[in-house]
Amino acid sequence: MSMKIIDAVIIDDEAPAREMLKTLLSEYFNHIRVIGEADSVQEGVQVLKKCNPAVVFLDINLSDGSGFNLLEKLDNVQFQIIFVTAYNSYAINAFKVNALDYILKPIGLSELERAIERLNETSPTISENDLPEIVANWRQQNNDQSSKLAIREFDGVRFIQIGEIIRCRSHNNYTEFHMMSGEKIMTSKTLKEYAKILESYNFFRIYQSHLVNLLMVKKILSIEGLYVEMNNGDVLELSRDKKKNLFEKMKKLQA
Repeated sequence: MSMKIIDAVIIDDEAPAREMLKTLLSEYFNHIRVIGEADSVQEGVQVLKKCNPAVVFLDINLSDGSGFNLLEKLDNVQFQIIFVTAYNSYAINAFKVNALDYILKPIGLSELERAIERLNETSPTISENDLPEIVANWRQQNNDQSSKLAIREFDGVRFIQIGEIIRCRSHNNYTEFHMMSGEKIMTSKTLKEYAKILESYNFFRIYQSHLVNLLMVKKILSIEGLYVEMNNGDVLELSRDKKKNLFEKMKKLQA
């Protein structure tokens, strides 16, 4: 059975990179149909409004700005995005929280295949409400202000100090942040999504519903079960299969 045709646009200021991507798509993923391409923010906006693609392969650095500048110029984003970037995976943790995908330059077949597989799973497109969070997190990272995290609340985007997060708790499809001040902040993203970005800042998932700041761990208890006591007195269950990794990470912090 043939796969559904997916219309795509490539936006990259390097012509050889565009040609390489088109060649790979043509040879290995013939259900991805390239219907347009652009090499700048200005041209990209025009092409996207004209073509109405299902997916966009978007370079972060363009000749007249960034891929994020392009997104800000769009009234409505109704396509999925696969970022194409020379940045390493650590640098783009800033927008992984929004469940976007990326492939690193030079483009390899295996990474492209992984991204296409996720695309075929019909993951949701980015909503208009997601854009401020994506752009804010990228700017924080790109300006070396990585101690802050942008999270979306019902009335806008809020910036919180990562170092002031004691722990994060899962509430189904929501995440509750527990802060040093005692404040609790609820946001409509899953704990799994936040774990992707916070793992680079010494956070560790000790249980399915708990992500903790390792710098805030006071004790690891083994009385009638396994527990982690945080600096604020919260006591959380520790999964047995996480115990070894937790000890290893705590040792690294002391090295």
